[in-house]
Amino acid sequence: MLGFWWLIVQPALTFFIFYFVSVVGLKMGNDGDGVPFFAYLFCGLLPWMAFSEIVADGTSVFQSNKNLLIDRAASPTALILTNVLASLMLQVVLMVIVLFVFFVGGVELRWTLVLIPYYMICLGCLGFVIALMVSPFAARSTDIAQAVNSLLLVWFWASPIIWKVEILPAELMPVAWLNPFYYVIEGYRSIMLYGDVFQVSLSHHLSFWAMVLCLGLTGRLALTRSASNLREWLIR
Repeated sequence: MLGFWWLIVQPALTFFIFYFVSVVGLKMGNDGDGVPFFAYLFCGLLPWMAFSEIVADGTSVFQSNKNLLIDRAASPTALILTNVLASLMLQVVLMVIVLFVFFVGGVELRWTLVLIPYYMICLGCLGFVIALMVSPFAARSTDIAQAVNSLLLVWFWASPIIWKVEILPAELMPVAWLNPFYYVIEGYRSIMLYGDVFQVSLSHHLSFWAMVLCLGLTGRLALTRSASNLREWLIR
């Protein structure tokens, strides 16, 4: 009966659990730059929730809407895009809640927040191209969904969501750049916490969009090659 509110309650519980463990349990006061650790943490969790939802839903979107695909009432790309837009709409709602928590918690709200839609678009594009890649394989085998969920768990801990990228040795920093989600997190934090438009370097901007383009072309190729068999896989 709660309907839409469950979409808010579940992320709110996640925020609370991580806050309780890190701030109350582990006594993490700030991130070393004078920013409360809970704010640093929330800026990582916020985009991750939308991203992981987009990718996870990409493994089931064709099965959930197989009647539309079998009857050719909707295109596969349109179904994935609809899921992305729905997740981004929820991201906006959660953003408002997080900003309210920041205000109550004494975190300065900076003018650079007007630029956050750009990084939301980056988040949506990254989630879209990865969902585009995994969705045809998930339609063929249900094992793909389990594999993707496991990979998302690894991806979560491999991304600087609850840890700072500065703890990595200098020789491993280029490896961190290979994680496209790191770009999104860095953008969220630079805009929401530090008010620094130029914290994300031009080379990082270019490398992110190059990866998104490559992933998008790969996903489009996978979807195109599976188009002739997609209906057969869904009917089984």
